[in-house]
Amino acid sequence: MKECFWEKFTQTGRVEDYLSYKGMEICQDVIEKHKEIRDETREKTPDMERIQG
Repeated sequence: MKECFWEKFTQTGRVEDYLSYKGMEICQDVIEKHKEIRDETREKTPDMERIQG
């Protein structure tokens, strides 16, 4: 997905397109960080606590 934004920027050279690319990069970084935190939390939480909520 990020590659599509980069490709558009390389074709147009427009600042808007570069900022769209960087925005996608930042978004992906945030999503990955949240996944890591979620996985760490799941590892620390026993199964019964998760089920009982």
